[in-house]
Amino acid sequence: MSPRWAVISDGAGGYAGGALAAEITVREVVACLEARDGAIDAAAVSQAVTRANAAVCARRASDASVAAMAATLTLAVATAVNAEESRWLVINVGDSPAWLAASYAFSRVTEEHNMAAELMRAGVISRDAARVHPGRHLVTRAIGAADAVVVDPARVALHPGEQLVMASDGLEVLDEPQIHDVVRGAPSAHEAARRLVDAALADDATDNVTVAVLRHLQTFDDALAGW
Repeated sequence: MSPRWAVISDGAGGYAGGALAAEITVREVVACLEARDGAIDAAAVSQAVTRANAAVCARRASDASVAAMAATLTLAVATAVNAEESRWLVINVGDSPAWLAASYAFSRVTEEHNMAAELMRAGVISRDAARVHPGRHLVTRAIGAADAVVVDPARVALHPGEQLVMASDGLEVLDEPQIHDVVRGAPSAHEAARRLVDAALADDATDNVTVAVLRHLQTFDDALAGW
């Protein structure tokens, strides 16, 4: 994570394979972003996703013990920053969610790619039912699952005090009002992330919980902060 971007990846395909897939995904995305001399744009994001997908696919093909591994990816990059506003490109593959905690509302930025979410979008089940449906563990898109990967992009603007919250799906033992309350009450992005992890673990999360929070600060010199 940096002040200008954050990445979340959660493994699928068994414990060992999933952890490895997530590690490869993060490593490849970070290497691609850190190699950029100038601003990170949509082309750089696409390159990072393609590079991560190819690396996971290659490892699957070369190691039968992790042949079913894959990983989610949620990535946010700042495409423009000034004192009044920062503009972000958010992409996701899989079901690691992101939310915008704005001054006026708390809203989901990403579309989840799992069976429960597909049923919810089709009107078969409600969002509350999707949170506990067994299909929430069956991702329908992932890094490494196919030779080509399709991402869902979203554009988000942050103003002073507003925040972008990214997490693995283990955080969703908390509902959105609970997540918003924790983020709104935290004095910093770092503290918001720590409190969200603590709250999810206290609520008996059975999946791993990883959280990154990006906050647009009040001054130009410190326009972005996160953890």
